[in-house]
Amino acid sequence: MPSLSEEDRIAILELARQGVLHAICHERPLSSFPTTGIFAERRGLFVTLHVAKKLRGCIGMVEGNAALGETLTRCAADAALHDPRFSRMRAEEMDTLEVEVSLLSPLQPSVPRKWK
Repeated sequence: MPSLSEEDRIAILELARQGVLHAICHERPLSSFPTTGIFAERRGLFVTLHVAKKLRGCIGMVEGNAALGETLTRCAADAALHDPRFSRMRAEEMDTLEVEVSLLSPLQPSVPRKWK
């Protein structure tokens, strides 16, 4: 799978950050997101949030059932509000928020191997 351009990396991280902020302020995912380029691809992903260098939430999907833009904004909101290990994020935590997005490769079928 080809590497992402620096422009795509920045755009993905910025959309995830916007998704977290929107979720904190409005208690729902962003309803408007990019749908072209990398954001049109269907890929699984995980959004991991750290606040003050400590894990604060992580939610993802192994398969991309929707376009990347939608999946990303939904997972960002869920990581901020619905990770069952943590309370909901608060706006004052945004100052030290670090966002990590892990894009997954498309799933490949497993090929049985003959063992001798």
